[in-house]
Amino acid sequence: MISLFEALQTADMRAEMELRYLEPAYRHYSFEFECQSSLARYDGERLNHYNLRATEAREALLLIDTASASVAGAILQTSRQCVSMAWPKERLNKGRLVGSQTLSSVIWYTRNQALHFEDGIPNNPNTLKCIELLEVEMGLQSTGLDHTSRSLARDVIRILGWVDYASYAKDMVRLLEKS
Repeated sequence: MISLFEALQTADMRAEMELRYLEPAYRHYSFEFECQSSLARYDGERLNHYNLRATEAREALLLIDTASASVAGAILQTSRQCVSMAWPKERLNKGRLVGSQTLSSVIWYTRNQALHFEDGIPNNPNTLKCIELLEVEMGLQSTGLDHTSRSLARDVIRILGWVDYASYAKDMVRLLEKS
């Protein structure tokens, strides 16, 4: 589990560094491609260069985002399994509040979204309600999405405050305690 958090931190740091380079590069090459296309000053080879560079930058950003979303999804999956084992019957009303929802229900429903968004079918109503509440109460940035276009796991991990293994472990120990 520690290595998952290390991987997530590494991916986030890499994404931040790459974003500083790739996002401006993507904008620059896209702009150049558009300008040169409209002016028709350059030959096809030059235009292809700008288009290729813009595409490479966009694909690199997508790859980094996909990798960190996968790691965050694995963290939610592991958490969900722990909740299921510790609380088989009363699993959705445990843990601290995240907005107006319990931690266990946020883990449960956002894990569903993270693992099934690629199916292209709408999530169940409880998952959608959970995400909508996270948007309103916690500032989750998914407004306008149909919740099937990307994994929200990385954003949820940040909302939960799980910036490292210690913060995750603190929440999970409290969540799994039998009182």
